[in-house]
Amino acid sequence: ALSITNLQGKIWAGSADQIAWKKWQIDKPSWEIEWLPLLSQNVTGKINGHFFNGAFDGKIDVNQQRITANNGHYNNNIQNILDGLNQTLVSLGGNIRFNLKHLEVDVEKQKIDTLTLTTIWEQATVTAPLRLKLGKITTKTKMVDTKIITEINSVSGDIDISGLMTVTQDQNFVTKLKLHPNSTLTNEIKLTLRLIGQEMPNGDFLINKKGNLRYLRF
Repeated sequence: ALSITNLQGKIWAGSADQIAWKKWQIDKPSWEIEWLPLLSQNVTGKINGHFFNGAFDGKIDVNQQRITANNGHYNNNIQNILDGLNQTLVSLGGNIRFNLKHLEVDVEKQKIDTLTLTTIWEQATVTAPLRLKLGKITTKTKMVDTKIITEINSVSGDIDISGLMTVTQDQNFVTKLKLHPNSTLTNEIKLTLRLIGQEMPNGDFLINKKGNLRYLRF
């Protein structure tokens, strides 16, 4: 059930200490709702708060058919996100920023119609089970027909990464990556790459993976 702690202000302009639903919670949320869209049963306004100890803000529009979000931002240490999701098999470092330009979700069909999203992961590192510096990783995500396509690029790490990940509405995914080892990459990591990818004559590694996101376990 939805619970709200220490609600202050009014429905159209208020704040709270926390909003919780099932295992999810938003800390220190505040909102400003526009009056006019309420006459046509639309909830439109600005929201901000903290999720997994990271700050977010954005604009939303909600009605019975569609949820729309624009100009959303979320900034956090990536390990905070992993801890919040109870993912313990890998430890990561660095700060990640999500910049959501536009999102539209069909409520009745429970599917994404439109998505434009950029993420920037600064000083990206893997600290366990192996140690690996990934530098700066940038992703650009958009909808093409009914597929979500993410372009991935990284610089200034032990390896440079470039490639694409495609996800369909039924959560099937295909990932195609090229990994270029730099001089700082350890032999231990190179051995691991040989197990999961194809080594090319120039020393790069190609990784082609497919599956379904429902069956991924971290």
